[in-house]
Amino acid sequence: MTSNEAFRVPVSPSLALQRDFKTADLMVNNDSSVDNVGLRYGFKVSNVGFLLDADTVAEVVPRPSSVRIPRTPLWFSGLTNLRGTLVPIFDLKLLLGLSNDDKVNEKFALIIGRGDEAVGFFVKEYPVGLDDMAAVAEHPPLPKILVPFLGQTYLASDSLYVEFNYPRFFALLSEKMAV
Repeated sequence: MTSNEAFRVPVSPSLALQRDFKTADLMVNNDSSVDNVGLRYGFKVSNVGFLLDADTVAEVVPRPSSVRIPRTPLWFSGLTNLRGTLVPIFDLKLLLGLSNDDKVNEKFALIIGRGDEAVGFFVKEYPVGLDDMAAVAEHPPLPKILVPFLGQTYLASDSLYVEFNYPRFFALLSEKMAV
């Protein structure tokens, strides 16, 4: 008999289903066992730093090919198929009038949201984890179109990152394109 067999107690399926799992629930739901440090992710479009909320669903994918839609603005790159879902892809640099010199280096798309609410835009690098952020009183100089969608600005890793309401911003863009 091995040491593992010595501690094995046969349990019938009906008895196993009646066991009390409160101890296991305490282990999983115990806040002291979870690291609640406010880690957020920041990414840059040109030289503008943006933050992702902790509860934002986002993923980075290799730069997807997109299908242009006739009579849409140039900053709307088109639609791409991401695992069976059509995702609109935007060129934020072009839309915001930011430096577009390194467009060929934007090897990724950051997809924010899921399902029908997913939107994407091109980024040069993966978002970075930011855990030591200090609030800043003023926003950096940003395009006026962004101002109604901005939240708090933070200094992290020697760069400024601003909170940005993505759902409202992209909803507005969708409305503008529908007209």
